[in-house]
Amino acid sequence: MNALHGTGFVEKAIWFSEAVPKEGTTVTIYTAVFNPHPETLSGTVVFYDKSVIIDKKSFSVPGNGVMVVSTNWNVPAGTHLIRAEILDPVLVSEGKESRIFVTDTKALSEEFSVQKSITISEKALPLPQEKTNTAEKTGTLDEVSTTVMGSLTTKAQSVDAWRSVTAETLSKKEVLAKEELLLAKEAPKATATINSDGITVSPTKDVIKTPLAHGKAFFFTFASYIFSHKILFYSITLIFLFLILRALWRRFSK
Repeated sequence: MNALHGTGFVEKAIWFSEAVPKEGTTVTIYTAVFNPHPETLSGTVVFYDKSVIIDKKSFSVPGNGVMVVSTNWNVPAGTHLIRAEILDPVLVSEGKESRIFVTDTKALSEEFSVQKSITISEKALPLPQEKTNTAEKTGTLDEVSTTVMGSLTTKAQSVDAWRSVTAETLSKKEVLAKEELLLAKEAPKATATINSDGITVSPTKDVIKTPLAHGKAFFFTFASYIFSHKILFYSITLIFLFLILRALWRRFSK
């Protein structure tokens, strides 16, 4: 299998039809495959949002050419990291295919967040009120109910905004933790040394560093997954609140 250096995605190979994607809109994701060799380069580009597949597109780039590959994407709210990968690349020459290894097979966008759209409906006009005590009480109750519901909605939106920002932060720390783990695995292992007194000193740094990097990567991956999935986050939160309230009830009911 031949390795073709400089073949594959061009630099900064992910861009969008809209600079700032919004929830519910359909944007086009673009990438470009470069083939500096005389034979035709064929394969498949797979588009991902983090680990979720968006679409697959076949391509065939003529010799010494560039081909733009694109797909449409309906934008959901949340944190996104769009990437593309080249699968099964082959060179086609005189009707014969030969499988190759392409060096630049991955393209990655910058991570970005899409806020959830809030639809505000027009407030219904109030009905004429009779000047009676009953009407006045009904109006007062309606005002209190509207005020309470508005306050609860605002607090719920604030909590969800905090969850979304925290998810984005944890996702970035997850990437850093995985990079640290990779460096720890690739670092040369420490060897035992003999000090000036002739005593053998056993290495301890590598023995501790790699497990700590594993634990850090696992923690941020787990926390990022919980905060990125709204249903899972609120389900766990409700379970914790239930356990706390039950513990308090048992304590003070004795």
